[in-house]
Parts: sequence; structure tokens; C-alpha cells
Amino acid sequence: MQPVTGNSRWVLLFSLFFVPLIAWLGPLEKLSYDYLDQSLASAGLIYGTARGINAAVSVLQTTELDAAIVSMQVGQILDPVNDLIERFSGVMLVALGSLALQKILLELVSDTFFTATLTLLAVLSAGTLLAGEKKYCGYLIRGFWVTVVLRFSLVIVVLLNSWVDAAFLQESEAARHQEMSDFQASLEAARSGAVVDEAALAELRSAALEIETLETQRSALQTTLGSLQTDLTGQEAILTEARKESTQCKVLLSSTTCSPGVLEQSDRVDAVEEEIEHIETLIAPLDERIADLNESVECLDRRSMGKGCGIFDSVTSTFSLEKNIGKLEEGMADFVDSTVDLLMSLLFKTVLIPLGFLYCVLKALAIPWSRISARPQQPQAEAMAESP
Repeated sequence: MQPVTGNSRWVLLFSLFFVPLIAWLGPLEKLSYDYLDQSLASAGLIYGTARGINAAVSVLQTTELDAAIVSMQVGQILDPVNDLIERFSGVMLVALGSLALQKILLELVSDTFFTATLTLLAVLSAGTLLAGEKKYCGYLIRGFWVTVVLRFSLVIVVLLNSWVDAAFLQESEAARHQEMSDFQASLEAARSGAVVDEAALAELRSAALEIETLETQRSALQTTLGSLQTDLTGQEAILTEARKESTQCKVLLSSTTCSPGVLEQSDRVDAVEEEIEHIETLIAPLDERIADLNESVECLDRRSMGKGCGIFDSVTSTFSLEKNIGKLEEGMADFVDSTVDLLMSLLFKTVLIPLGFLYCVLKALAIPWSRISARPQQPQAEAMAESP
């Protein structure tokens, strides 16, 4: 090993201290675990949607449409979709397997054994470096860097992948998954013989979003209300204790029977009660609006699937399988495009990007490795270089 002097020596000593510290604290591992869990959940939802589409297509393939002139197998129209979804499901299993493998490997390299080994090698390397022991210093530092690669390379790859995903892929994947879900809803409607009401579907989404917003507001107000009620209980207890100063004050709360301190405490209790009443007046209309929305959501859900939720809807809804198949044909091209794009995005994110980043990380770590693994110069060559 080449002698370590000057700034390189202090940089190496800092690395020997800082890297084990990061390994024990584990902030990078937590971020990596969170990303992998989120990715597994998202990929699982997409896979479930794909299997739902496959099941709906399988049912429709056995359905016959009796037209005025000809009788046709409606499932034949959906053969391209069925083939695409089957291949999509196969690739999704690869993507899920890749994410699961990354999580398992991350658990292995994050184990206490690797962290303890890294710390031990760092201590021994720092000791030999400070003591000027050249015989074993090179071997210890090489072992330290090998352990660093094993311990942190996968973590760095996952974090880099999460950055690429959040910056470029996540939003578009969500939009394409929503398109798959809409196509699945159309298939379910076709299977039931109902025509999807797009207007009701849009209204349903708007109502669900409004319910979520209102419930968030109500939750915040309920938290504030709970704090105020707790404060009121405490203030009332203080007032009760203060009124014990005289028998007249216990009977009548006024300026003639109670001291100014008791009256001030009474004003505090009144102020808290008024604030509680104000919060309750804010919560009441939210509860009413949420209740009204929940009542309409069930009807909107049925209308979005082409079903009736009342006499008028039952009369005006068109239960036409032929019309549904026509709508499916119109949206099939867009569905195929979005599904292929989603497929490539998932494959790129779960397999290709991690492999590419892993290669780059290993190449980057090879730079310090090439320095510490350089062969020592021969004594004879050093003597010849020093001689005139």
C-alpha cells in the first residue's frame, strides 16, 4: 500500500469515523425501507388491477351478443387486451420480485453483523494508521472498503432510484394506473350489461375528494375541541377551588361576594366555553355536508356503473351490452398505449435503473479501491530513485 500522508490521511481518518456512525444511526436505511414499502404497495395495486381486468375479460369471452343481423362473440374483440394483460401480469411479477429481492438484500446488509464488522475494521484501521504500522494497515483498509461496499452500495442504489422515481416517473404512473382502473370499470359495466355514466363517475370522484377534505377539516377541529374541553375541565376545577374562599361566593358568583381573582377565573372559564361553542358551530355544518355527500355517493356509484338508484334512473338508464362493447372498442387503443407505457416504466424503475445505478456505484467505489490496493514499490527501486 502507498503511504498515506497529508490531506489524504485526514480524509481517511474522517471516513473511518463517519461511515460507521452513519451505519449505526441508519437514516439512509429508513429512507430506503420506506421507498421499497411504498413501491411494493403501489406495484401490488397495479397488479391487482391487471388481474381484475383479466378476470372481467375472461367472463366477457363467454358472452354472446345477439344483434339484429348477426350474432357475435364479444370476447373476440377483447383478445388483444387479454393477451396484453397476461404478459403485463408476468412482467409485474418480475417487478414485484425485484422489489422484494431488494428489500431482502437490504435487510441482510443492514444487519448488525455488517455494521459491527465495519466498526471493528474502522477502529483497527485507524489504530494502525495512527501508529504508523504499515504491515497490516493496507489489508485492514481494504477490508474496510469491501465492507463499505457491501453495507452501503444497495442503500445508495435504492435512494438514487427513489429520486428518479419521484422526479420523473411517479406522477405519470399514477395517471396510467387510473386509466387502467377506468377501463376495468368499463369492463365490469359491460359484464353487467350497464352503460357507464361518465358524468356520474366524474361527480363521484369529486364527491369523494370533497369528503376527504371535509373530514380532514373536521378532524383538525375535533382535535382543537378536545384540547379546549380538557382546558375547560381544568379551568372549572380552578374556579371551584377558588370559590371556596367564602360561603357567599359559593352560593353567588358576583363582585360583591367574590374577590377579583375569582371573577377573573370565571371570565377565563366563560372565554373557553365561548370558544368551544364557536368550534362546535363550525363542526356542525361539516357533519351535515359529509352526511349529505355520503348519502349521494352510493347513488353516484350506481349511476357511474350505469345502474339506477331511483325510479327515474331505472327508466332512463340504458342497459345495452352492445353499446358498452362499442365504448370499449373506442377506448381500447388508449388503454393499450397507457398499459405498455406503464409496463415499460415499471420495468425500467424496478430492474434497469437499479442495475445501472449499482454499476455506477461500484465503478465510483473502485476509484478509492484502486488507490489503496496499489502495489508497494520495491526497496531496490526506492534506493535507486534516491541515489544520484
